[in-house]
Amino acid sequence: MRYLGILVAAVVAMGLGGCAGVVSDTPWFGPEDARGAPRLKPGLWVATSKDCRARADRPLRRWSKCGIFLIRDTDQVQLEQDDKGHWAWRPQDALLAFRDPIILQTRDPQKASAAYEYRAVTPVAFDGMGRVVAFHFALLYCEDFDAPEDAEGRRPLKPGLSWKVEGANCVAESEAALMAAAAAEVKADRDDPAEMRWVREVRPDDFAKARR
Repeated sequence: MRYLGILVAAVVAMGLGGCAGVVSDTPWFGPEDARGAPRLKPGLWVATSKDCRARADRPLRRWSKCGIFLIRDTDQVQLEQDDKGHWAWRPQDALLAFRDPIILQTRDPQKASAAYEYRAVTPVAFDGMGRVVAFHFALLYCEDFDAPEDAEGRRPLKPGLSWKVEGANCVAESEAALMAAAAAEVKADRDDPAEMRWVREVRPDDFAKARR
């Protein structure tokens, strides 16, 4: 199994926009579901955005306005910077489930709700060893944005989903319902997908000011 401590903050920063997503109190997927899933290349990754300036020749503390993540073979962490410029390591629980599409199941233990969240993942670039170096991802939205709004401006939920907290998040009645929601989002995001990309391997000076 491969736990991939990534994306939780990146997805928030890259356009949740208050839209409700699929969650669960217990995980839909376990270690057995990770078998066969692609391997992400270890090193430093960023959430791609127009404001992110991640230059491979600079230490990560000089990468401005980027969602920065460290992926290693055995454990992975999200890197955050406080108001004083100190870097801190923040573990995130995550698992890639080998499905079609691939599902990223994440959980932030520091959140009050500590719910599991879900994204559809599409690898788009690989290195010479077959490891993923870029992928697109999409939040599993609750509402069917292809359906018309009602008189109050609301859209119906996708089939098999029901509100957990109306307007905030929803739950799937089955894995099939979750996967149908994932397939719909992959199709919808083809023109403007959110992206994560590998930048380079870790250097000793990257963590000169980091603390645990």
